[in-house]
Formats: sequence, C-alpha cells, structure tokens
Amino acid sequence: MHNFKKFMDNEFYFDKGLNVVVGQNDSGKSSILQAIDISLNQRGNGDLRNRNEYGTLLNLERKNDFLNSEKKTYTGLPTIEINIFFEEMGNDLKSANFYGAINGNGSADSGVTFKYAFDEQYMLEYEELIAEVDSLEFIPFEFYSANWQTFGGFPYNFKKNPMKSILINTDNSTGDSYKTFTKQLFATLTKQNQNNISLSLKQKIEDFNHDVRKNYNLPNRLEIDSNRFVVQDNLDVVDEDSNMLLRDMGSGTENIIKTNLAMKAESKLVLLEEPENHLSFDLARKQIGQISRLNEENDRQLIVTTHSTLLASKLSINNLKWLNGEGQMVSFKDISDETAMFFQKADNIDVLQVILSKRCILVEGATEYILMEDMVQRVTHDSTNSQRIHVVSMGGNYYKRFKEIVNITKNKVLIVTDNDSSLKRIKESKDSNNEYLHVVMPTDISKFTFEVALFEENESYFDDEWTDSANGSTWKKHGDLNPKLVWILNNKTTAAFKYSNEFISGKMVVPRYISEGLKWLVE
Repeated sequence: MHNFKKFMDNEFYFDKGLNVVVGQNDSGKSSILQAIDISLNQRGNGDLRNRNEYGTLLNLERKNDFLNSEKKTYTGLPTIEINIFFEEMGNDLKSANFYGAINGNGSADSGVTFKYAFDEQYMLEYEELIAEVDSLEFIPFEFYSANWQTFGGFPYNFKKNPMKSILINTDNSTGDSYKTFTKQLFATLTKQNQNNISLSLKQKIEDFNHDVRKNYNLPNRLEIDSNRFVVQDNLDVVDEDSNMLLRDMGSGTENIIKTNLAMKAESKLVLLEEPENHLSFDLARKQIGQISRLNEENDRQLIVTTHSTLLASKLSINNLKWLNGEGQMVSFKDISDETAMFFQKADNIDVLQVILSKRCILVEGATEYILMEDMVQRVTHDSTNSQRIHVVSMGGNYYKRFKEIVNITKNKVLIVTDNDSSLKRIKESKDSNNEYLHVVMPTDISKFTFEVALFEENESYFDDEWTDSANGSTWKKHGDLNPKLVWILNNKTTAAFKYSNEFISGKMVVPRYISEGLKWLVE
C-alpha cells in the first residue's frame, strides 16, 4: 500500500488458510480489508457523498507535503497505489493476463494494481488552476481518475476477480449494507451461473409481459422493461431455517448468517470485519465454529480482524497477525503448538490485552488483581490509566506460557506470582527474566504467597489496627502463623477490600518484590 490512509509505504503478507489481524483502535486493521476490497471488487470509498471519489483516502502526510512544497507541478501530485499479489496459481491465472511485472515492485508476479492518480488529460486545466490562485491549498481530485489493471497490463474488472472475494462487515453504517452483501454474494457465483440467473429472470419478465398483454384490454401496453431490470439490484438474502429476510433479523443473527452464507459461496478469499460484533457469548462461540470450519477448507483464505480475546484464543494465536503502532504486521505463526493449545483451552485469560499493551502486569491471584491499582499509585505516584498499564489476571501459575508472546511483541510485561515455598521456582523465575519479561516473587521461601509477604512487611499496621483473626495458627501445611494472617489467608478477597485504601493513605507499604517490579516496568 502506497499513500493509502495511514499507510505510506507498507507491505503485508498473509498465510494460507486463517489470518486473524489484531491491533489497537486506529491501527489500520479495517483499512487493510478496505484496500483489498477496493482493489479486487472495485468498491467505492464508503462515503455516500463521494461514492467514487478516493481522494478522502489519501495519506494526510503526503497530502500536506505536496501542499507545503514550493513547486506544485502536476508530476508531484500524490498518488494512491495498492498492489495485490497472488500466490502462484498455475497456468490458469497466467493465461488470464494477471501475470506480469507492472506492479509496485517491478517483479514478475500475478496480481492486480489499483491506482488513484492525476489524469494527464487535465494538464492544461491544472496549469490554468495554478495560474489563477496565489497559493494552492487543496488537491484537485477533480483531475484524478481511478484505474485498475492486472500485473500483465490488461484492464481489470471485478467480474474477473479470480478469488471471488467477499467482505462481511455488519457495522457498515453507510448505504444499504444488506443490499451490498447481497451483491457481493451474487458476485461470488461463476460468470455462467450469474448469466443463467439473469437470463432466467428476464424470461420470466417477458412471460409476465405476455400475460398482461393477453389478459388485460388496455389502451396502452403496461410492461416491465427486462433490459432495465438488473437481477442483483432486486435480490435479497433469505435465511433457509427461518425463511426470513436477512434485513429483518437481529444484528447478531445477521452476522452469523452472513458467515454461514460465505461458507456456501464460491469465494476463495473471505474478509471478516470484527465478526464478534453484536454477538452474545453463545453466538460468539457459534461464530468461532463457523470460522474454524471455513478455515478447514484448504482452498479458502480467511482474513479476520477482531478485538475479541475469545476469537483470538479460540482461533489459535499462531494464526494471529499483530498490526503494531509502527505500521508493521507481526506474525505469531512460530508460537509453539503447545502454547497455542494452552490459550485455546484457557480462553478466560485476556491474552489479547497482553499482546496489545505496551506495559502489562500479569498477576496470579485475585487479591493482587484487586490491589494492583492502589499499589501502582503508591509506588509510581500515578494511575495505571495515565501510564497505559494494563493489569491481567492469569487465574493461576501460567507465566511460562507468556514468554513466547513477549519475545515476539517486545512489550514490557511484569509477572507477579508466588514462590509456593519452592527454591526451584525462585531460580526458574530469575532465569526467565529478560529486558521485556520480568518475573517477581518473594525470594524468602517462608513468604510463600502474597499475603504472607504483605503481612510481614506491614506487621505494625496489622498489630495496631487489624482486629479480625482466626482461632488457630495453621493454614494448609503451614503452621506457627499469626492468627490474623491465618484469617487473611482464609478470606483473601474480603481482606483485600478492607485494607486496599491503606496503600494510598500511607499506613501500609507495598511488598518489596512488587515495588521493585513496578519500578522496572515504568522506568
């Protein structure tokens, strides 16, 4: 992509089968799908007011560079260019004139190029415009034209789309999204099937016209002009199970049905824009099943964008493509099968938040999760929100599973966990540390869990102000404990809510190992 929206000069690669694109809002996920759809299906820009005007998609930096330049010649006007490269598809594709070197790389490949550029037939008009104004403060897109061609240099029409690609986007707020989808679905049929449907309808119209002429004595003929009746403009999608029009069903059901229809279509490339939209939890799982079945069909390629950690986990994180803030797409395909399977099973862990966060704290227990905001405030004198720190519960001792992820994202992740009275565990945690991953736990095995470390470093507070205590001094296999500590261990979350404000008040200190970890995270 060249000068398309936020992308100035970027290349993105997609694997066979399933590709799940994730990223922060405004990272460009939707723009990538839009670029593919414009190039292969010759879509408009999505703006009803300028349906065929692509100037609004021009990269703003390139636009401003031109407007701020001293010489504003027509040869310097910025251009949008998108090159879609096809994997080698054999002689059929080459014979279809898709093969050649007319593309952004100048390499012999198969594909399609879309360009939105100044049309040189308007050179005189442009020169007159420049002569008339003191300073050009806009780009005259009136002198631009859109052009599609194959890498072989032949004109391209969406009816020749070898992928029969289809874009499913239930959040399309402009125009009639149902009609748009119906036309896309019709376009996935072979040219022969499209022609047969169209001819069949025209024949039925002529039969209707004949009946009107025969059965009604009218001074003038009333009939339908079959040549003006475009079949795809008058089709609607009907759900087979309910026999209802798609447009009359709820948004979540619409999403499910569109995906189901894509499975039955002849598309080799299916683009899914945030398929989790409008779905309840059970429908989201049903949607995941449908996408997985699409992926199992070897002759299809799927590109899915999502913000859902459930989809990211269930569709396997080794299918993820992370669109980072620098306009690069980072693949997770080298994640081990064991780790990918773990996150598929443990889909309650917000792995997507770990991937997308520049700074993340992973905690083992519910107590640390409840208290972490207050502890961050006490140590750093600032909130997690303002420092863009995300806190995620592991729901257990799973920190080793995140090491592969962190080594790919290069984001800083602090893991707060217990030593469980294990010297081996303490050593393993130290060996796990690198510049991106930092595991902290008490180094004294007598401080086997967070509550013990907290209690011992704040003993004066609990002696003076804490009233709750247990009847005994034993907790599980640990004996000779302070009865107040035993009560806290038996009521971890209840206790946490009682003393959480004491970090901010200054009556309690954050355990040393956590304090040191937080300083590493924000340094």
